[in-house]
Amino acid sequence: MKCLYYLAPALGSTQQISNDLRGAGANIGLICGVIAAGLVMYFEPFGPHVPGFIYFIIIAITTLFGSWDGGLYGVATKNQKLSRFDEDIEAGKYLILIYARNDQEETVKTMMATKHREAAHVASDRHFANPFSVVRRIETAGILTCITANLG
Repeated sequence: MKCLYYLAPALGSTQQISNDLRGAGANIGLICGVIAAGLVMYFEPFGPHVPGFIYFIIIAITTLFGSWDGGLYGVATKNQKLSRFDEDIEAGKYLILIYARNDQEETVKTMMATKHREAAHVASDRHFANPFSVVRRIETAGILTCITANLG
């Protein structure tokens, strides 16, 4: 899993980014719901005469659960590596952390680059709870990069 760090200039921008990312979590729930409804239709665990609205309820519940779970995960996790961005936060910028599986990293970066050009991608990090690692920001030739260093 990767943690992608973005700095946004305004609070409204962070709200829109959050809405777009929650929409992606809801889409995952929708896909799972459609698959679950298809499996229920195929295997008929409740008998052959199940009303059609049951399948709609299955899809709705899994979609809502996907949105809820994604939101709770984002609110409940705290990252000790945020202190590297204190100066930017004190300067009025907003730090956005996006946790994405390795196979979703490029999708998130593409979405951010096309829909939210105002948010700058300032760092990437492996999302692994290693208490001895820190995120270091390095500016070289005007380009901001990030490395993870183990202090153990």
